[in-house]
Amino acid sequence: MSADPKEQLWVYDLLKFLNECGLEAKLHHHEVGSMQHEITLPYSDPLKTADLLLVYKFLLRRFFNNLGLNVNYMPKPFEGVNGNGLHLHLSIEKNGENVFYDGVESGKLSDEGENAIGGILNRIGEITYLAANTVNSYKRLVPGFEAPVYACWGYGNRSAAIRVPKGRKIDRIELRIPDPLTNPYLLFWSVAKAMIEGMDKRIRPPEPVQKNVYSMEKNELESLGIEVLPSSLRASMEAAKESELLRDLNKALERNFKAKLLELEKYEKNVGKHGNPHGTRVSEWERNYYSSW
Repeated sequence: MSADPKEQLWVYDLLKFLNECGLEAKLHHHEVGSMQHEITLPYSDPLKTADLLLVYKFLLRRFFNNLGLNVNYMPKPFEGVNGNGLHLHLSIEKNGENVFYDGVESGKLSDEGENAIGGILNRIGEITYLAANTVNSYKRLVPGFEAPVYACWGYGNRSAAIRVPKGRKIDRIELRIPDPLTNPYLLFWSVAKAMIEGMDKRIRPPEPVQKNVYSMEKNELESLGIEVLPSSLRASMEAAKESELLRDLNKALERNFKAKLLELEKYEKNVGKHGNPHGTRVSEWERNYYSSW
């Protein structure tokens, strides 16, 4: 979908504003939804990228508020319209070399790259809890809107949770589960930890899936060993409760992360008072609560 002239001017002025702030937008394009835009941040290490993400979000909101407009980072602000994702493009360097690249342009990831995918898929439940950490997140993770529902990977496959972008040089992976309301510091730590774990233990992922996973019947999904991602905040919370990964995160943060999980469980029960928290209907309560995040 292309933007109207006024919208194009707003975006042009935004990119100019970011540049004046000393920030670079690597790429920009209009997304599927009306007034929906994607901006690609420059590659950097996890900590700097997390910092940049919060700065970008703050500046975008400030820029558009000055125009009398609002920026909405909700994963699913409107029913029946594509939601807002926060796709992570990931690679690992060692001694200045990208270890996901096999060095011969074979059209495939290196063994280390596939092992990193194996590590993420091995921790996909608990990673989903950090990547999609609101009730509204699970209104986005439904079939039919280019958002992932199944724990699988593939080359160029946008229906998979992990897509390997095609190109002359295959050297990165794209995690498509996260949304803009995630805490990037916790998420980036957990994803990096899972990738390194996969590489250290040489975890082999299942075979890549090239077919549209949304079109598969249940028996085909089962035969390929493709599991469904957690479909609600409660389901991902259950996956996270006994998570070794989050226990390590707890130690790293030096605070009781378990207590926070229990607090969120109480919070989710309160959300239930405002209607079905896990259906596809986006409630007015959600818009009021999450629009300012």
